[in-house]
Amino acid sequence: MPILMTDWFAFYQPFFPSSEEARKFVDDCEAQSPPSNVAKLIMHQGQRLVSLAQEIPTIRPSRESLQVFFLIVCAEAIAKLDASGGAALGSRRAVRDFFSSCVPDPSRSRFGDGFTSHSHTPLGPQGAADILYDVRCDVAHKGNYWGFTLKHGGTPMLTSAPPVIAHLTIEELIQIVVHGCIAAARRHL
Repeated sequence: MPILMTDWFAFYQPFFPSSEEARKFVDDCEAQSPPSNVAKLIMHQGQRLVSLAQEIPTIRPSRESLQVFFLIVCAEAIAKLDASGGAALGSRRAVRDFFSSCVPDPSRSRFGDGFTSHSHTPLGPQGAADILYDVRCDVAHKGNYWGFTLKHGGTPMLTSAPPVIAHLTIEELIQIVVHGCIAAARRHL
């Protein structure tokens, strides 16, 4: 069943300071038509892939690796669309580019500080992107969707593979990814 434009609005509205700004963003993206519809494609792909990440807990509770998988697939897809198709853009580089170029500050800084080494050194946006890309690869290529967790409540989570301490919750990571999608779409309006 096709998604109604009001569904696009319902998804994006919580990520804007006002309903009016969210409505304008959705309307401006929806007004695009091929071949100049990159903003519309970014808006649609962002909603589709982030929604999948949000819905995972209903079928596999406490499997944040699966949620990260869809968020990183989203980051890669958006970065490639943002780079005008980005066919030559490799997957890891696309994910790095998304978190370094598409995600605006202060979300970019929060992302980079949200993952630290076991010695508590922040990984920065590129290092954090690499960690999450590795989680995506573990899910995609090894079927390992249980080995990574993000912060729960006030407790950062330590994992050994990859060796990282996560200081972000899944909700915070979703917010960062959606802000990156919005910023990328706006560049093409």
